[in-house]
Amino acid sequence: MKSNRILKILIGLVVLLHVSTVLYIIVRDGDAYQYYTGVGDKISISPDDQKIAFSYYRGGEEGIYTANMDGSHVEKVVSDEKKQLHNPKYMSDGEQILYLAKDTEGDNSLFIVDLVGGDPKQLTDERTHIHDAVFSEADDMIYFIGINVKEWHKDLGETKEGFDLFSMKPGEADEQQLTDKDYFSMDGLSVSKDGKRIFYSEFTGSREVIRSFSLEDKTIKKAITPKGLSGDQSAYHPQLSPDEKKMAFTAVSEESWDSSLFKYDLFLMDMDSKETERLTDLQAAVDSPVFFHHQNSLAFLENTTWPADPATYRLRTIDLHNKTLATIELDVPESGGMDWAQHDCSRNICLFTDCACVCIYL
Repeated sequence: MKSNRILKILIGLVVLLHVSTVLYIIVRDGDAYQYYTGVGDKISISPDDQKIAFSYYRGGEEGIYTANMDGSHVEKVVSDEKKQLHNPKYMSDGEQILYLAKDTEGDNSLFIVDLVGGDPKQLTDERTHIHDAVFSEADDMIYFIGINVKEWHKDLGETKEGFDLFSMKPGEADEQQLTDKDYFSMDGLSVSKDGKRIFYSEFTGSREVIRSFSLEDKTIKKAITPKGLSGDQSAYHPQLSPDEKKMAFTAVSEESWDSSLFKYDLFLMDMDSKETERLTDLQAAVDSPVFFHHQNSLAFLENTTWPADPATYRLRTIDLHNKTLATIELDVPESGGMDWAQHDCSRNICLFTDCACVCIYL
């Protein structure tokens, strides 16, 4: 009995030292994702609604994965030990995926990869930091948000440039700058079916607004103002529906306006009337709304640990007919916590915690 008690004490001490060391390393390095395992912050749905693409961390390494819409048959598409791969976007024919690769300096380059195999191809060089990218409906053009990488690293008071909209053909290296506004931030690219308009959000200095850019006359149109939001309320992550009748976006929920912590929910706007409907009441933070192509539904990510880092995302869907919410359980290791090297503990005494299996070798 005494030896068992001593063994339990030793196990407890090892676990305490182990967890303390990990916490120290995380705080010291300032990177909450260094050892993280879980879903990244952007998703994309295949043109036939059968697959979902997402980024996923395994022990701090972020790669691009796909899965069936029920969460089964998870497959790694591409990974890179030296870069964090994120923000996947399906090509309109479903054969390729765009994604961003972040290097150790925090700079994103744009890549494309065939889902049937083959090596990834880098589309932009290290001179430009890319924030978002999307295919045109005809797959004959790629549109992306970028900023000069040197300006990206400058302090706000020093930089003279900002984000702008660019285009390039998938098979060519030349890129064309479409806007010259030097936005503080841009996000949420989506393209109309006829390929004549690009929608995005931009920060005006006081709030985030939805805008469109005309590819015909190369002009930026007046901000789209959703009815039902206050005049100074921001609209984030806008996404145009496949039939172009609706636009989904996220915004701060009304009940959290006066609180110390904003909560973000999902909203739906009619493109003609601009009437807006609130879709969720999750008391969390909603990110990355994406429309299904052939059913009246949306997929999105719910940040269940908002505002803590690392963010722990849950993949959700909502039926726009009856407003029913559902959760897709991805067949991957549990989101959240740490991901450690696997050990054969079959002949050892182990203690399992939320983030690790600690083995005492006897």
